[in-house]
Parts: sequence; structure tokens; C-alpha cells
Amino acid sequence: MASLLSVENLQVQFQTKKGINTAVDGVSFSVEKGRILGIVGESGCGRSVTSMSILQLLGSSARISGSSIKLDGKELIGLPEKEMCRIRGNDIAMIFQDPMTALNPTLTIGTQLMEPIMLHQNCGKKEAWTRAVDVLKRVGIAAPEKRMKEYPHQLSGGMCQRVMIAMAMSCEPELLIADEPTTALDVTIQAQILELMQDLRKKLGMSIIMITIMTTARAAPVAAMTTIIIINHTITI
Repeated sequence: MASLLSVENLQVQFQTKKGINTAVDGVSFSVEKGRILGIVGESGCGRSVTSMSILQLLGSSARISGSSIKLDGKELIGLPEKEMCRIRGNDIAMIFQDPMTALNPTLTIGTQLMEPIMLHQNCGKKEAWTRAVDVLKRVGIAAPEKRMKEYPHQLSGGMCQRVMIAMAMSCEPELLIADEPTTALDVTIQAQILELMQDLRKKLGMSIIMITIMTTARAAPVAAMTTIIIINHTITI
């Protein structure tokens, strides 16, 4: 099966007051189309840095050296920011760890959902509204028209996570990166979120990178993966 994403010898360093710190050192993997790759490791091992490297969102203090990150054969490292903006959200989307902090508390759910649709799908507000309502239905949110007009604080943690998944899925990306998507959710909601992601993967044929911590408490996320890599490296700052 053809690889959608390939990462070779990923090395990420950060410039700090104490000198250069290596956060990721020589990580390589590939993600096949329609499959789930699990990145597993303890806190501080570089799991999230690896995912942020793929999206080129590391910031000015970071440096990627001697590495290659290719999406469908296209090199992402060194790509102009304008081109990366077209890829983020459209070809690669990400679900961040904590939906309560990832969502903007001053904007309605509808406004936040419509933004990537209008940006990447080149459509007006009316069409974006219709698409946003539809994607909320697909992730199992009842009364989506009502939720579109509400703010994040009016929703439960599980519903906010479903909104984050809806936002990531709104442009039907080829690759979804889920950075601990069940953090801070109870066991029942965790199972529902994982089942939802599996169903959407099968329906849309997308690939998923699932990032999780290496503990027995996270057995459910690990069980959902088709391939697993373990990062065993902790940085000290």
C-alpha cells in the first residue's frame, strides 16, 4: 500500500537560554493511506513535537535538520508559509489535546467551524454554514443548528472534543493528526470518541496519526492502531 506521509530521520532542536536542546532525534516512520499509525511514548519524549513538525508549527526557536517530511511525495520542510497554509486544515488536520483551550472562548462554535471551510473550500457564508451543520451531524452532535450559535463554555468536554473533530474533518483531509484526543474525558466518552474516529476513517478513507501516552490506562487508544511506533527519549530543559 502506498505511503501518504513519510518522515525520515527527523531531528528537531530548540535554542534555549542554556543552549541547544534536542527534542526529537532520528525518528522515521511512514503512514499508509487509510491506516492508523500510533505514536506512543512517555511525557516529554517528543510525540507532540513530532506532530507539530509535520505541520511546520514549531516556532522560531526550533530547527529541523537533516530530515525529510513528505506528503504524497511533496517535501514539506522548507515549503513557503503560504503553501503550508493551504495544506494545513485542507490536506492535514489536527485535533489538539485540550478542546476547552483549543477552542476560542470568544467566538461561537459556528464561526470557528465555518472559518476553515470558507478559507479552503472557497465558499460563502451560507454554504459554509450548511457544511458546518452537516459535519456536526456526522460527529453525532444533536441539534447542530443550535450548537452553531453557542460558545465553547456552553458545551460539555465530550461535545467540545466532537466539535474539534468536526473542525478537523470539515475539509475532509487526507491525514488527521490526533494528539491525545481523549485527554480529560471519562472512560465512556473516550470510547465514543475513538469509535467515532474509526467510523469517519472508514467512511472518508483518510489516514490517522494517533498520539498517546504509554500507560496501561490508555489501552483503548493503542488497541485502535494498525501500526505503532514508540518514542523513547525524554528531554531536560
